[in-house]
Amino acid sequence: MSASVDWDVVVGYADRLSALPGERLRVMASCAAELEAEVVRLPGREPAPFGLSELAGPAPQPARTGSSVEVPHDDALRPRDGLAVSVWVWLAPGAPAGERRALIATWGEAGADGYALCLDRDRRPRFEVASAGRRESVVGGEPLPLGVWSRVAGTLDREAGTLSISRFELAGGEERPVDARSTPSTVHGPGRAPGPLLLGAERRGAGGALESHLDGKLEAPTVLAGPASATTVAAWALGEGRGREVVDRGPLGLHGRCRNGPIRGVTGHDWRGDAHDWRCARGQYGAMHFHADAVDDLGWDPVLEVEVPDRCPSGVHAVVLAAAGREDLVPFVVRRAPEADPAPVAVLLPTFTYLAYSCERAAPALAGSERPEDRWAERQRLRSLYDRHEDGVAVYEASLLRPLTQLRPGYRCAQHGGPHGLAQDLILLGFLERRGIRFDPLTDHDLDAEGAAALAGHRTVITGAHPEYASERLLEALESHVRGGGHLAYLGGNGLNGCVSVDPDRRHVLELRRNDTQGLAPQALAGEHHHAATGAFGGDWRRHGRPEHRLLGVGLSAFGAGPAVDYHRVAEAGDPVAEAVFAGLEPGAPIGDRGEVLGGAAGYEVDSLEPRLGSPADARVLATAAPLGSGYSRWPDDTIEDVDHPLAGDGGPRMRADMVVRRRPGEGVVFSVGSIAWTGCLAGDDANPVARVTENVLRELGRASPFAGHAPADD
Repeated sequence: MSASVDWDVVVGYADRLSALPGERLRVMASCAAELEAEVVRLPGREPAPFGLSELAGPAPQPARTGSSVEVPHDDALRPRDGLAVSVWVWLAPGAPAGERRALIATWGEAGADGYALCLDRDRRPRFEVASAGRRESVVGGEPLPLGVWSRVAGTLDREAGTLSISRFELAGGEERPVDARSTPSTVHGPGRAPGPLLLGAERRGAGGALESHLDGKLEAPTVLAGPASATTVAAWALGEGRGREVVDRGPLGLHGRCRNGPIRGVTGHDWRGDAHDWRCARGQYGAMHFHADAVDDLGWDPVLEVEVPDRCPSGVHAVVLAAAGREDLVPFVVRRAPEADPAPVAVLLPTFTYLAYSCERAAPALAGSERPEDRWAERQRLRSLYDRHEDGVAVYEASLLRPLTQLRPGYRCAQHGGPHGLAQDLILLGFLERRGIRFDPLTDHDLDAEGAAALAGHRTVITGAHPEYASERLLEALESHVRGGGHLAYLGGNGLNGCVSVDPDRRHVLELRRNDTQGLAPQALAGEHHHAATGAFGGDWRRHGRPEHRLLGVGLSAFGAGPAVDYHRVAEAGDPVAEAVFAGLEPGAPIGDRGEVLGGAAGYEVDSLEPRLGSPADARVLATAAPLGSGYSRWPDDTIEDVDHPLAGDGGPRMRADMVVRRRPGEGVVFSVGSIAWTGCLAGDDANPVARVTENVLRELGRASPFAGHAPADD
């Protein structure tokens, strides 16, 4: 099967990125026609004998976005002797208007029974109560201000026969009433037709879709009952708990469950600006941030179950979903069976980076992308970690449980038009297969879950083309591998730069909070630079004192979408390491003057050696690509000043790509090319200089004593 892509016809995702032989994985799909499926091995699309079981018939499935908290129905949440609900609310300065936004809502069938504290289309607080189809409401006189915490309270006083709405703000640490409205009421209490209580959304009737999603923060939602509302029914501590659980500190323990987020580790109404780590001032971080376009899990029904054969060799595979002349490929990795001998090489697929860039809206829109995947993601309100939510706040989380553009074999980058993500890394895998270099693939997620044990038995680890993001455990595993004598071939650019965390309770969710972005990407809000999942400080690893230069020898120095350039050798003739790396190349021959990514070997994002940013003394430059030209910009870094560099061209001293090798006594070899575009030169032609250098290095690293003629540095 082979057909064009149209995600409006058929699109899917798997419940995980990798599986072992003998395991099963499920595929969720939205399909508007009769569905056919098969499993193929990538990159060549050879049919693979996997078991496929149909779980449900094909049907279109909507993208269910929007965060909320759901509390199961309990009659206590519908008191008949008086009711008061209140919550602190914060709306970002960019919060959209024109739609109803629910704060606290519980409705029975068809909305005939229940109540809602919400914001109307003009952002005015509104309190509604209904019983047996009779509905009454009261509306505040002023819109909720943006960027300011307000406590909104709705009260049904049965004895006084009134329905009231009030708003309070903080002034000098004390609550100050700023708006209050009241109206006569003949409804004595909310009806009790069953229905859950929701925070940040509402549902009118059993089985109905969630609606009225909030874009904003909530803190300390409470439900009170009785005369004068003196009895606490529920008081949810939104900043506490883990994963999807929301803790109720009230007497009944009416705990809730999150859907599609929401985000913890965010500042609350008591945040004073003197704490920036939620673990050190939990009382100032009691809020959750809700978004109408958030996704934790699209929640599609599974249509297929895939059984990996017991003796399946490791590799990258895909489920091909075909319908009405269209197709979608859902890739996954088959890991090496535990009892099988490890291949000499492990290829670490940068799934953190795939996930960070998937479903990006801003860059494709700026580039005028017409790719069907990009257009579909935009229509479904999906976001990447390079986008902002609809209220203008940076996206902090990305989920695997949705279709991922960067995981598609045919995906092309909007900025440079060439392959990116898995599509580019499949070029590397095809090259390794053609050259007979045995490898086992694994993902960033696998390495984060298993640590250094995942690399045991592999002599060399090869990175993908764009391994930008790393968790602490992934970094530690790679560092441990090299310290223990294992080798690392960094065949990419912009690697191990950004700090991310995998949520231990939702391992399909990746968290990223940027700081010091200098306008290049959306930045986390003030006070919110520590990850909710692990407490890790966000931003680049350089801000942690762990620059990528320290392990790789090079670090990000320039980015752009201008034409790529080739490398030229700078190591002296007779240098034993250079002779091994450049064996078979004519002296002075350009290395990488054509390729799939911007037409060459050094481009898109490139790295250079910089001792003042952490490049160790044992790092040696073998070749350099410069100048990059006017289509590139320097990666901003305020820690050093530019000085003249002997290898610089017209593009500036740090705007270059350096090919580096480093080794210390008792440790493994690290070889770095410092360019995302490098592996784009491995497509098909195995005799070009980039292919020769790549194979020379990998063959050398496979020897018992690689670069034996080169004495490793002492420090």
